[in-house]
Amino acid sequence: MTKLAERWDTFWFAPEPPATLGFCRFVFFTGMLWLQYPFRLHTWARTPRSYRRPIWVFEAFNLPFLNESVMFVMEMCWVAAIVLAAVGLFTRVATAVAFALGFYLLAMGNNFGKIGHGDQALALVMLILALSRCGDGWSIDAWIARWRSGAVRARSAEYRWPVRMVWLLMALIFFSAGASKLVRSGSAWITSDHMAMTLIQVHHLHLKPPTELGLYLARYPLLCNVMAAGAVALELSFPLALMFRRLRLPIVLMTLLMQIGIGLLLAVWFRQFVFLYVFWVPWDRVGMRITQMGHESRRTGKSHLIPVDSQIRH
Repeated sequence: MTKLAERWDTFWFAPEPPATLGFCRFVFFTGMLWLQYPFRLHTWARTPRSYRRPIWVFEAFNLPFLNESVMFVMEMCWVAAIVLAAVGLFTRVATAVAFALGFYLLAMGNNFGKIGHGDQALALVMLILALSRCGDGWSIDAWIARWRSGAVRARSAEYRWPVRMVWLLMALIFFSAGASKLVRSGSAWITSDHMAMTLIQVHHLHLKPPTELGLYLARYPLLCNVMAAGAVALELSFPLALMFRRLRLPIVLMTLLMQIGIGLLLAVWFRQFVFLYVFWVPWDRVGMRITQMGHESRRTGKSHLIPVDSQIRH
């Protein structure tokens, strides 16, 4: 039990430099700008009242359906908060405002019968960052603090647990997706012609896949069954990436490739998740490696220049 407690504590609270969390914050909020452009969430207010099917969040907190002008102002304030959070200026306030406004704006589009795949994840990641010290690295706030005091932020557990929380969030999302398939459809989701039929049907919709590879794969029912089984197995095994370091890279990488494949075959693009995978990269190690390569290249360059220079002098 002692060893298990130590591993648990290390997983969540081992000291980390602020660079990784700060860079993830920068990429995530920059990606949010790209995802939401051209910023039309306020147009959900135009949807007729008869189409409203409030989700449990709106019902539990009795959230109102605001008019378009109010939602437009909210969205512009949200965009400003995202920009400040991305560059790391007034990071604490910016991330809190980004979550508060984004929670409502992202939830609004889910009140009309169709629940989005990734909006919930974006809102929860914004909450995690708002509760963290993500502005201590890769931010204007950190640069100002260093300019004033000259002190460099030390490694701390405060820079590790937010990244691990995003890992846990993704593990819950994918495990729930795999479990839901089996609970609702049973083994038929894998053994039936569901996958083959889906690969064919999407080519008769308005938004067609960018390739016709799905039509080719649909000719082989057994191959489609194997693909369906692989998708469920990968989703159910995603939590193993939290517990076993050796499995982390292959599971996360294969899940990313699976989502890219879904986009190519079914025209369903999980763009929101692209900026969640960023949290799995140890950016501090990447930065150290790039710095070492730069030093090595400069040393190598000097070693080649010295003999040439001596030859010129002679």
